[in-house]
Amino acid sequence: LAISPGAVYLSRYFIHETLFVFFTLGIVVAAVWFYEERNTSYLIAGTVSAALLFATKETAMISVGVLIIALACTLLYVWLYRKAIAPAGGKPGARSSAGRLETVLNEMGGKPSVVVAAIIAFLTFVGVYALFYSSFFQNSSGLYDSLKTFAIWTKTGTAAHVHPPSQYIKWLFKQEGPLLFLGAAGAAFVVLKPRNSLALFCALWSFGLIAAYSLIPYKTPWLLLNFVVPLALIAGYAIQAIYVMDRRQLRLVSALLVVSTSISVYQCIDLNFKNYDNDSSYYVYVYAHTKRNMLDMVKEIDRIAKEESGGTTGISIMSPDYWPMPWYLRN
Repeated sequence: LAISPGAVYLSRYFIHETLFVFFTLGIVVAAVWFYEERNTSYLIAGTVSAALLFATKETAMISVGVLIIALACTLLYVWLYRKAIAPAGGKPGARSSAGRLETVLNEMGGKPSVVVAAIIAFLTFVGVYALFYSSFFQNSSGLYDSLKTFAIWTKTGTAAHVHPPSQYIKWLFKQEGPLLFLGAAGAAFVVLKPRNSLALFCALWSFGLIAAYSLIPYKTPWLLLNFVVPLALIAGYAIQAIYVMDRRQLRLVSALLVVSTSISVYQCIDLNFKNYDNDSSYYVYVYAHTKRNMLDMVKEIDRIAKEESGGTTGISIMSPDYWPMPWYLRN
């Protein structure tokens, strides 16, 4: 993940996606710790992450929907798999689902504690959501606008940046090939032998997101960052699974790691330090960026400004489309 060309590239300029993916991961991490520790404080942390996710971008509906579906499918698939491989008559002493649920509730302090925690979590979500959408209680209409945005986005999602359903796979193959290959391998391993529920969830999370976003006509390269994080997790599981299957495969594992990281490092350096403004079809993350030779014009303007009145020099821009000139001429 640290050497993903897209993760590094998109972290270098101001865009929603880095925050958006961070808060999505925050929900998953809080849920995992909640499951492991049975501590209701992680429930609060998860709802704060969810509220910040919705406060960041309206596509939170898609990400949360995929997380819920991935969790439900994980639980169902693991249950069916265990049932299929269980000996006839079942395991002696196996507890019912109701019994397991009661045990979990007791581990969290009993039903009253769980209900109180759920109410606090809900109020926390509403409070954080209202705080940001009202601009810290300075704009009451912001709450209404936060709901109205979904109607606007449904139009944008079918009219702007329209690409075919296979576009995200093509983009991933070009710039995130190692993650796509190892992620697919990890998903295959865990589906065939679901020994690790979290790995199965990450596989469903990553490829569920790819499927969900692929169905929407609107497609932009920065949305790939949503896939990169879960793909990195399941790619790591692929390496582990190969090693665990046969420890004599250490050379194969080492070769896979060397090749995949070498490709990613090369692409990361090539994109971020050499071709960061090359908008050819190969560099998919470069999307409507300013060319670096525009800096020659900025230098010429600076030279003229110094001869005139410095920072108070007036500049008239005739084109109605003037961004990103305010940034380059900020002095």
